[in-house]
Amino acid sequence: MAPHRQLPIEQDQHEEIKQLRAIFNAVSDAIIVFDENFCVQHVNEAASQLFDKHYDELIAYQLKDFLMLFPYDVINDYYPKLVENQKFTYKGTMSLQNGIVKYVEFTCEQRSEASGSKICTFRDITAQKMVENERFLSQHMFMDVFNEAVDGIVIFDRAGQLIDVNPSFCDRLNFPKEYLLTKTLTELVEPAYHYKLKKLWRLLQQQGKASGELPIKLKNGDITFFEFTTTANIYSRYYMSIMRDVTEKRRMEQKLLRSEKNFRAIFEDAIEAILIWRHDGVIVNANAASSRTFELPLEELIGTNLQTFINKKDRHVC
Repeated sequence: MAPHRQLPIEQDQHEEIKQLRAIFNAVSDAIIVFDENFCVQHVNEAASQLFDKHYDELIAYQLKDFLMLFPYDVINDYYPKLVENQKFTYKGTMSLQNGIVKYVEFTCEQRSEASGSKICTFRDITAQKMVENERFLSQHMFMDVFNEAVDGIVIFDRAGQLIDVNPSFCDRLNFPKEYLLTKTLTELVEPAYHYKLKKLWRLLQQQGKASGELPIKLKNGDITFFEFTTTANIYSRYYMSIMRDVTEKRRMEQKLLRSEKNFRAIFEDAIEAILIWRHDGVIVNANAASSRTFELPLEELIGTNLQTFINKKDRHVC
């Protein structure tokens, strides 16, 4: 009868062990338990996935087989703590036997003094590390572009306070960076043009981006015009503007406009007939004197082929 009385207890223990084994295998971190001789005693499924080894392969390993996957200096640091039964942690690379490099958070601590067994946990942080590396590279590349760009680059917050400016912008305004970072966009732009800033903020709120032209006062008091393209949500809550100095461009456009007006005045007021035609001979423009010379209204003269007025019988005409 005694065996029958113990059966429910044995069943309960079996169910409890079964549940613990299920939890052990469901843990996302790789867990390996070593006995007092540093031989593998238990391995969960996450460990098999991390090391790309079957259970039967891992159960035949010893602690040194796993430590050899770490950098040499880490192993040297670990052994003294292993002897003293201290908890050991490491965060860095681990080179698997198949050549794949993983980033892990490794923890090893003694389970109990009586058994001498140790529990080692490997948390795979490879994906997280890759994201961090990509973010670092992106920021590094951005800073290279930021510092070497020919155009000015300005980063500012939602209040218009300058957060960062690149060397090109400082050089163009002839102000040191430290001085500019104490300023706001409103302080840099002439009061007469503050309506442009209001339009900038409105577009940023509505569309998340804006472009246009801003006049900014230089250190010597001159006004320089910048074409800007602003993007929202750079560096989380900040804005970034690429500022291109178009002062010389504006000067040339104004000069061309004046030249065009002067040419138009000469063209219209000339006593002689002036015709402008295409390569095929069609007249595309003519002045008032041309209308009198050809005895046609300008609207009829423009669009007529020049050959219409040529006497082809004249032997001097080619």
